[in-house]
Amino acid sequence: MRARSAQGGVGVLQVALEAGDQLLRPVLHFARSESHGRGPINTWHCHDVYHVVYIVEGEGLFRLDDLNLRAEPGLLFLINPGQWHQFISLSETFSYDAITFEFQSVDGTPCTWPLWRLFAPAHQEVMRQAFADGPLSVPDRLKPWVRTAFGAAMPPGHGSGESTFLYHPAGREGLVVVTFLQDLGEIIQRALPGAEETPSPLEGGFQRRLVDQAVRFMNENFTRPLTLDDIARHFHIHPVYFSQLFKAEIGLPPRQYLLRLRLSHARRLLGQTDLAIRDVAVASGFRNVAYFSRAFRAAQGMSPSEYRTQYSTANGKAVSPV
Repeated sequence: MRARSAQGGVGVLQVALEAGDQLLRPVLHFARSESHGRGPINTWHCHDVYHVVYIVEGEGLFRLDDLNLRAEPGLLFLINPGQWHQFISLSETFSYDAITFEFQSVDGTPCTWPLWRLFAPAHQEVMRQAFADGPLSVPDRLKPWVRTAFGAAMPPGHGSGESTFLYHPAGREGLVVVTFLQDLGEIIQRALPGAEETPSPLEGGFQRRLVDQAVRFMNENFTRPLTLDDIARHFHIHPVYFSQLFKAEIGLPPRQYLLRLRLSHARRLLGQTDLAIRDVAVASGFRNVAYFSRAFRAAQGMSPSEYRTQYSTANGKAVSPV
């Protein structure tokens, strides 16, 4: 089996997409974060797809083939093709993240190998042993990483209590699946005894991917009344931990980065439109005009009105009253 990295790099764990002359194509079916009350969540069934499920809140019972396993926060379950399974909630609130995917050959035939066989040979035994006796108990230090890995695979705007099928995301599905499995491999590698004292060479890559995703999310949504908690919640990560990662990668806190985006947009609106100052503030993502004016003066050394007057004078434009 030959291993190929989805992103062309060499990592501790790589998903092997080629087996001899057979090319395996990853297909993402859906990602979700759901909450349930007491009782069965699904029927006793099996199929030719893979499930990776992480318990977030509550208590439950997971039936996997001939095993009855407890399901509680911090446990990571893997269901391979052909395995019979069922989730049963035993508490009023039972929440979990899940991603479902398959690998297909070029003729569309589903791959039914156990998941560990899709990893590079040097790491197959690690993957096999991780889930040999049931779920993997994720150490506290890695729990934010797990939720972030799931969050990165979920569609924008996806929230708890929803289940959304991804509608042919323009070739992105293969990258989503392989990146998710690379992240899963890194997490399992870090969960091994003694790994906490030995930094992973891929830890920086994981953090950079998270921050890159956060930067794109902020660039696309800064005009909304977005907060640090909103951003961290979108990626299923603690706000303090997220802020530390962001500052380490970008060089400034996420709040300051978000403020710079909004002020830059406000400057464009002040110089190129006749919008009232209060409308510029709202259109740039500020909750109220008073805070916008204070932040703008602190950054520019003048008020928004003074900036507009100066910009208009320099460019020979008439100034509309606001």
